[in-house]
Amino acid sequence: MKMMARSKNILEADFPDGKVLFNAATCRPYILNGTASAIWDLCRRPRDTAAIVRHLREGYGVSAARAGRDVKKFLAKMRRAGIMRREI
Repeated sequence: MKMMARSKNILEADFPDGKVLFNAATCRPYILNGTASAIWDLCRRPRDTAAIVRHLREGYGVSAARAGRDVKKFLAKMRRAGIMRREI
């Protein structure tokens, strides 16, 4: 089971349609839409990717395949950016 967690030193601010994250280590901002913001919020504590996918399926009414693809793609991008990390 893959557990994902937020990286340290990430600042966040809400805005009407999502959030803005700022990686203090790289000095780069990231803009999240509503769906990405929901994933970010779910990861306040380490969470397994299957639970994140279930939440998106239930909350947004999308298929398991689409939710799985979208979550994996988003988490991979956030890991590369240093925003999220795998929890062991």
